[in-house]
Amino acid sequence: MSALLRASGALGLALVIGCSLLVDAADIDAGCGPGRKLCGDQRCVDNDDPAYGCSATLCAAPCPPMKNAMPACAGETCVFRACAAGFGCAGCSENILTSEEHCGDCNSPCALGEICQNGVCTTLNL
Repeated sequence: MSALLRASGALGLALVIGCSLLVDAADIDAGCGPGRKLCGDQRCVDNDDPAYGCSATLCAAPCPPMKNAMPACAGETCVFRACAAGFGCAGCSENILTSEEHCGDCNSPCALGEICQNGVCTTLNL
């Protein structure tokens, strides 16, 4: 029985040593893998996760919100990717589904007497 325990212990030790030779444990010891950072709630997040700021090393305040757009990171700078569905023009401020000045896209105003419904100019029926 004692020989069996020694053999299984030796096998376990060999597996641990073999595994450490196959896996670079430096990233694990540092807290997170490459391209990730350890934040205050002890979780690893991507360096470019706008919810934790765009710094590669700091878990700064999240990117500020912008009406009708989603934040993103460009390097270590907060930017805003495409406007939310239905919004566009002038920093995502125009609803292209309902704006008579920007109906369907930024450069499509409706004619006098038309309204914008679902991004299409239509004649107002009275």
